[in-house]
Amino acid sequence: MIESATELGGKMNWYKVELTEDQIMAGHLNRMQDEFQKWYVSLNAWRDTALFSRGREDDRSMTLYIYSTSPVHAEVLCQMFPAKPCEPPEPNHHQAVPARTSLVLRIGDVNLRNNIVEAISRDKRTG
Repeated sequence: MIESATELGGKMNWYKVELTEDQIMAGHLNRMQDEFQKWYVSLNAWRDTALFSRGREDDRSMTLYIYSTSPVHAEVLCQMFPAKPCEPPEPNHHQAVPARTSLVLRIGDVNLRNNIVEAISRDKRTG
């Protein structure tokens, strides 16, 4: 079983999937997002799980970030997708218009997102 910290924004709560431009063009991003949405709705997981994305500047590839405080949910998601544990993503810098490299909430509760982003920012400041 995958272990997960209960601290909001904590390191063990994050998992990532790297998608190449070719994979995105082949529909992998849409399929993964659809599967995540079905799972998310079926389990009413909005309190503890979210899907984020961040594009890269140098090409059209993308990283999907899965956040979950539930070890059970994390284990299921890592079986559904080729997700690996990772550090929390860097928070967005204040931007009037989101850039391709902005961390974007794709599926999840906006209040959970705000709490996660606040925790990440605080952790980055305090080191």
